[in-house]
Amino acid sequence: MTATTNVIALHADPVTRRAKRESMTARRRIQEARISRGWTEQDLGDKIGLPAGYVLAFEAGETNPTLEIVCHFAALLGKSLHELTAP
Repeated sequence: MTATTNVIALHADPVTRRAKRESMTARRRIQEARISRGWTEQDLGDKIGLPAGYVLAFEAGETNPTLEIVCHFAALLGKSLHELTAP
């Protein structure tokens, strides 16, 4: 039996470019807020209930979390989604 993946290829349209830019901004701002609090990836992971490796992968852009996880990050760090993504 072979594993099947459900990968949806996104085209490089303006909406997709904007989403990628906002995602990178949110990742950077979450990392900056984590560091400003003196938290390690392990600390943030423990607070949200995820492994440190997941936090590391998220900050490196290697995983795409659900909106719910991003909202948890934002709440733990005292930020709104707007603050994380606004230009």
